[in-house]
Amino acid sequence: MITSAQTQGLSADISYRSALTEDFMERIRKGMTLLLPFHREILILKTADGLSYEEIAATLAISVGTVKCRIANAREALRALSLLDQGVD
Repeated sequence: MITSAQTQGLSADISYRSALTEDFMERIRKGMTLLLPFHREILILKTADGLSYEEIAATLAISVGTVKCRIANAREALRALSLLDQGVD
């Protein structure tokens, strides 16, 4: 049987995680607006549109290797922008 203290603890944990998720998503949204256009485009094609590497390559008329490289570079740029937004150097 779950006690009220356990329920309160669980509720606090869920609230904390929700706040972290909201903060994370806001940093991602802000970072996306700051990315170079070709980085933003490739991340949108991969994550929002759910295209495969091959589909992205065909859409952008570039090689699959270039797609992979651009996605890796875009993710790194987004990570760096997110850390800057947190004040981490």
